[in-house]
Amino acid sequence: MERKQPFWNRADLFFLLVCSAFLYLHLFVFPATPIFYEEDHLIYIQDAWRMYRGEALYRDFFEFTFPGTQVLYLLLLDLFGTKYWIVNAVIFLQGIGQAIIWLAISKILFNVRWYSHLPVSFFLFFGFRWFGLDGSHRMLSPIFVGLAILVLLKVKRHKRAVFAGLFCALSSYFTQQRGILALAAISLFLLFECFKKKAGLKRLMIEEAVLVISFSISILLLLLPFIISAGPDKFFQYTFGFIGYYVQDSTSNNYSAAIPAFETVLNQGILMSVVMCFYYALIPAVYLVSFVYFWRREYKSEIFLVSLIGVFLALGTFAPTPGRVFQIALPALVVLVWLLQRFFARSAMLAKVAVFALMIFGIALSLRLQTNWEKTFLQTPTGTLVFLSTLPVERYRWLAENTEKGDYIFEAYEPAVNFPLQLPNPTPITYVWDNGFTPEWQVSWAIEGLERNRPKFIIWDGHWNKEAERRVSGDRLAPLYNYLRENYEMERVFTTYSNREMQAWRRKSAI
Repeated sequence: MERKQPFWNRADLFFLLVCSAFLYLHLFVFPATPIFYEEDHLIYIQDAWRMYRGEALYRDFFEFTFPGTQVLYLLLLDLFGTKYWIVNAVIFLQGIGQAIIWLAISKILFNVRWYSHLPVSFFLFFGFRWFGLDGSHRMLSPIFVGLAILVLLKVKRHKRAVFAGLFCALSSYFTQQRGILALAAISLFLLFECFKKKAGLKRLMIEEAVLVISFSISILLLLLPFIISAGPDKFFQYTFGFIGYYVQDSTSNNYSAAIPAFETVLNQGILMSVVMCFYYALIPAVYLVSFVYFWRREYKSEIFLVSLIGVFLALGTFAPTPGRVFQIALPALVVLVWLLQRFFARSAMLAKVAVFALMIFGIALSLRLQTNWEKTFLQTPTGTLVFLSTLPVERYRWLAENTEKGDYIFEAYEPAVNFPLQLPNPTPITYVWDNGFTPEWQVSWAIEGLERNRPKFIIWDGHWNKEAERRVSGDRLAPLYNYLRENYEMERVFTTYSNREMQAWRRKSAI
């Protein structure tokens, strides 16, 4: 009797060990000091900290995403306290989680061992360093889409719809549209498979119903505490109604943002430009080629499923900048490798060489970060942090020297400083922007919060220092700027970076 081979082997374990080392060395200065990345995860850890301190999401302060990311961070804060390393631990877990899930998917799809390692190798070693070091909902929600695909490939038919619906709900719990789009793609796939294989319609309708019911019950149970706390009207106004404002930001939140983002490719270094172009070209090209291949040469239902879900995720990605394209690139990478396996030689040696080359490249990046980058250490109430640039640390060090833990600080354009320095946001608004993203009622709420709590400092963007008549359509910050000038005075100008003229304004002593 032939002995059944184990699903995981030593090569897989070695590969995942290298992946873990790569991630860890990009997140912690050896042995265990967290590296500070000023990314969107600072918004969500700040929200979770507000919840940790007793405020209620949606009821007491604004947020437009579903609450999965905040709930995850809140659980970790309850377990470990207000430690910054929690953020980097989440990034590590999402990175290695995606590696394990998509390696498992690839092993099911590819017969040649080393081809199954290629999609994750591209994703981690040729992209993650620039676009994946983010512990926000955008990097967390694709994990559950991957799990939905995995159960559809691995679990028996009568159970797979239940688990697929559950995982789509969990994806939506982090990024509302992604789970819904994955669910729609899976429903379309089941319908296509039914007609292609001439299966019974009754069986299809039962499976579709189970899929939708599983999704609906799961997402309702997950969201119900927040709907009850905030009230249905406020909850749905924030999480769905606000999308109309969200897409008015032409710089980063709608499809037109792809044009200026693509133009920045030319201004990057050679390596960065190559990586950006790779992911920009990958998403449209690989799906187009795959569908033509299915139609003209060979139909493979499992790859069709991955392609279909990948297309739906791509179409539902607002502002397809390189980073956001990367976040949903794993399905495209799987399809790319599958196509390469068919168009070119099926030799495992070529795949093995590519995997090892990518691993060596990734480890070289990790060692360079650990040894060559100029690092700055800063003691904060959430632990020692390592900055890889002297520009952002300037602002954090100055605030650490001029505030006490618990002082209110409003960083107008993003809440980056609040959690690391334990400086609460005095307003129910997380941040404001000078475009259609920020409606008048949020500006009013920000002013009310500032007047109620009277923070010592406001961190402001100097680009917003404009009279009302100089503001473009959609810029509603004039009342906030007027409040700033009346009640605060310029205290400090920080070195410009990230296209922001960062300024510290101190509250006037006579007020």
